[in-house]
Amino acid sequence: MTLELKPSNFTKWSTAFRATCGKFGLLHHLATASTSNSDEAWLQADFCVRGWMYSTVSDAVLNLAMTDDKQTASALWAAIGAVFRANKAPRAIFLNHEFHSMTQGDLSIDAYCVRMKEKADELRDVGQPVYEPNLVLNLLRGLNEVYSNVADNIAGMQPLTFAAARHQLLLKELRPQNEEKVRATTALPAAASSHGGHQQQQLRGGRRPNTKQLASSPSHTPPAATNVFPGLQSPDRRTCGTWRARHPSWTTPPGGSAPTEVPAPRRAQPGHTRASPAANTAFAPLRTSSGGSNTRDATGLIAALRDMQQRGDRIVDSGASTHMTSSAGMLTQRLPPPSPQ
Repeated sequence: MTLELKPSNFTKWSTAFRATCGKFGLLHHLATASTSNSDEAWLQADFCVRGWMYSTVSDAVLNLAMTDDKQTASALWAAIGAVFRANKAPRAIFLNHEFHSMTQGDLSIDAYCVRMKEKADELRDVGQPVYEPNLVLNLLRGLNEVYSNVADNIAGMQPLTFAAARHQLLLKELRPQNEEKVRATTALPAAASSHGGHQQQQLRGGRRPNTKQLASSPSHTPPAATNVFPGLQSPDRRTCGTWRARHPSWTTPPGGSAPTEVPAPRRAQPGHTRASPAANTAFAPLRTSSGGSNTRDATGLIAALRDMQQRGDRIVDSGASTHMTSSAGMLTQRLPPPSPQ
């Protein structure tokens, strides 16, 4: 243990130092009446006591207490005591105010008891000792409101000791902490059980909505389809028919002339797989006439066919323009164009 100037631990250090000197029968070297002696045995014992002081006292205290190398152990002991006992009356006033105005606040029971005991020891160093019953009553006075019930029980104990009061307060402090832990451990399983029971009730039909009644209700409106490809026109359900309905083999011009034969699209060869036309037509915008119906511009088609017939070529109306896309990754298979025969 080392004697420090601040915070002061003079009471503990002086008690421990006197016990060490008493163990070796050297307490008379601390007495005030002790004077220097020319006896070799006495000088050796005095040097030993001074060496203990030098090794257990901080430099700040030694700088205030040491004089020279001829200072005896009793003189050094008295000088060290004077450093901590100077101005007793003024210090007692301030220490007494701090002692009687101390409250627990955010401190734990252990920290609060230690601080209360330290102030009582400081008052004893300046000649104002605090007796144990007064120490316990002042301890109970500064407790938080949560300890009011146990404080009343402690005040009625006989004898009123500081150790017994501290033990009772520690027991009271442990109870709320244990209850909080138990509450935290039981809250999670209870919440999980309640959530699981709610799901089981829904699976059994407790709160499941009747989808048949909801669909047959006149006020029910089905949700609109969402276009997952922004910027592209959503397909019209009326125009996504079969291949035969979209591409008839015969067309009649508006003028009432004879129908023109348009060869049907070539069948796929065995072993080759052609993607479904609906997979690509879903993303190609339809060409509509000014009337607003989903029909082709027959006049332009007939004119193009007549132009090709005059040149002796044939064209297959496969509807490829409606199946074209700018992204090659959307096609399942790509085949080279057929070579002319």
